[in-house]
Amino acid sequence: MRGIDRAGRPEGDGRIRADGAEHGKQRPATDGGREYGGHRAGSPPGDGVVWALGSRIAGVTSSSLRLTRGADGPEHACMPAHPTAAASSLPAPGTVGVWRFAHRPRERSTPRVRQVLGECLGIDAQAVKLAVGAHGAPALAADAMDASGAPARLGFSASHAGEWLLVATARGLQPGVDIERIAPRPNALAIARRYFTDQEAGWLATLQGAERELAFYRLWVAREAVLKAIGRGLAFGLDRLRIDPDPRAPSLRWIDGDDAGAWVLRWLDVPEGYLGALAWRGGPRRITYSPGTYS
Repeated sequence: MRGIDRAGRPEGDGRIRADGAEHGKQRPATDGGREYGGHRAGSPPGDGVVWALGSRIAGVTSSSLRLTRGADGPEHACMPAHPTAAASSLPAPGTVGVWRFAHRPRERSTPRVRQVLGECLGIDAQAVKLAVGAHGAPALAADAMDASGAPARLGFSASHAGEWLLVATARGLQPGVDIERIAPRPNALAIARRYFTDQEAGWLATLQGAERELAFYRLWVAREAVLKAIGRGLAFGLDRLRIDPDPRAPSLRWIDGDDAGAWVLRWLDVPEGYLGALAWRGGPRRITYSPGTYS
């Protein structure tokens, strides 16, 4: 899905094409905010989240959070340079894996995405076969295989903003991930009235100032994650879905032509000054985080 420029127009979607080129990216969001529509009882922030490699990101407060800390901490924890037996089993069944990397301005995301996919499949990054999906989104090629020679049934999504890149992978389903950087958005209501549902725009109109901007970004980031999981981006239509951006447990309230209850939305634990969301269609899964740094 594309971002929004300062004039409120959609711009490049930040996706990675099979040829290695990238589309543009927007700048958004932060934490907090007021719930939209009815509140859905849900787990506390961070519930069910497992760190696979490294230490905690600030903001995870759930007492049920299980942590597996790396000895080096997040500044030094990184993915191994070559596939390993353990890496080839990532992400584990019943999970959605999220990798976080520092990202330089104008740096291409494709090499990192290939690195993650290679780790998950147990093959060299350069051996990963990418293709363009039915709606232009990147995907593994139909004949892609893992290290054992079995078909690579792996969905993935990537997003970058500012200094950070996120890559999400899952076996047997297509995830959608988005990360956005906080930025003032005084025209948030005008954008919402143009692109969102009437209910969402009406709710935003009851808010003021920074509270409105924050609520807008939550609606946008969650929406972008869903549209990436669908794989159609803006072609699907921004007003064909409605989000409840509950700060604790976001949800998809309505989606044209599909069962909103079949979708899962989660906020991601990202560095301060950013907002991240993850979406997929299917049953509940744990989220495993594997932080990375420059190699």
